[in-house]
Amino acid sequence: VWRRLKARKGVSLVSAPRTDVPATIAKLALRQRESGKAILVFVRTVDDVTAVAKALEKAGAKYEPLTGTIRGKERDELV
Repeated sequence: VWRRLKARKGVSLVSAPRTDVPATIAKLALRQRESGKAILVFVRTVDDVTAVAKALEKAGAKYEPLTGTIRGKERDELV
C-alpha cells in the first residue's frame, strides 16, 4: 500500500473546444490502451459518457461506463 500511496503521479491539462471534449478524452484514453493498466475517465454529463463510450466501442476498446444513476447492486456486481 505504501508504494501506491508514494508512487509518482502526474497530471497534464489538455485544451479542447467544448464540442470536442468527449472525442478528445476518448483519443487520450485510447493512447494508453497498450499500457495494460486500467484507465479512469471522468466527464461531467451523461451525454459526454455516451459520446466517450461510443468512441471507445468504435475503437474496439473494453470499457465500463459508471454513472451516478447506477444502483449499488450493479456496481457491486462489476467487481
